[in-house]
Amino acid sequence: GTSCAVDYSSIRAGESASVPLKTSQSAQSLRTAHDYCLQQVRDLDREGFLYGIFLPARSRQLMYATRALDLEVAKSKERSLKSQAAVGMMRLQWWRESINGLYRGEPSQQPILLALADALQHQQYTKRWFDRLILGRSLDMEEGQPSSVQDLEDYAEQTVSSVLYLTLESLGVRDLAADHAASHIGKAWGLVTLLRNLGRNCHQGKLYLPMDLTSKHRVNVEEVMRGIPSDPLSDACLELATLARDHMLHARELKSTVPRAAMRALLPAVLVDRSLADFEKFNFNVFDSRLSAHASGVGVQLQLTYKAMTGSY
Repeated sequence: GTSCAVDYSSIRAGESASVPLKTSQSAQSLRTAHDYCLQQVRDLDREGFLYGIFLPARSRQLMYATRALDLEVAKSKERSLKSQAAVGMMRLQWWRESINGLYRGEPSQQPILLALADALQHQQYTKRWFDRLILGRSLDMEEGQPSSVQDLEDYAEQTVSSVLYLTLESLGVRDLAADHAASHIGKAWGLVTLLRNLGRNCHQGKLYLPMDLTSKHRVNVEEVMRGIPSDPLSDACLELATLARDHMLHARELKSTVPRAAMRALLPAVLVDRSLADFEKFNFNVFDSRLSAHASGVGVQLQLTYKAMTGSY
């Protein structure tokens, strides 16, 4: 589970490009597009918003646009859960094709795509990371639970680590140790986010706890879907939280080899730490009403500030 099997250099080979726009966009329209992404992230992704504050301006714009892309693509899930799986898959396909258009210098006028097109004019980004982010969301369309913990880790790698790889590229960092650390932090961030949102996702009809885990701990899935806490459920959540913590340990073992320029891209480590502390505080009861949907508050902001100032994660 904790091994890192992504071959970054082969993924980036021949795929990384900065793309001049074939159609001119006014400075005002690009500004409006970036403002739209900022608003989406500030309203719907509190953790991503806090993370972005500590990035340089161009990196922040790229990261907010990428998180806004993920938020938009994730809406396909809501369509799918309303028995419109075909509509959800069509939306994913539209986004895939739109990313292809982006790399041809022909973005759609959709504001997220315009913001990404602007980013691509100023820096080289690997197309595969955008493709993987969208592909990863296809798990949302599948009925029932994921089969295994490995499926869940792959989902986190594709939907969250991909954002961190792009953020590293926005900082001009293309480094194997940094990529490995980003992989582990992304997986951990993805896992704790799924745990934090377990109740909300169950309410929408989707359980992200994998079958191998619910079977191992003899979790009553019907009770979970009704929002009923239990010891077996807490044990299953503890196991996932422990896996997230293992990823954090691996990420921090790499710290001495990660270039200083990469550190700010890896600040979500602070958000993971806070989530893990919260889970422990509430005995891994993900239905506890005191457990907020995201890691926030003055303590998190202070810790992010401290790590950013000291060049750490």
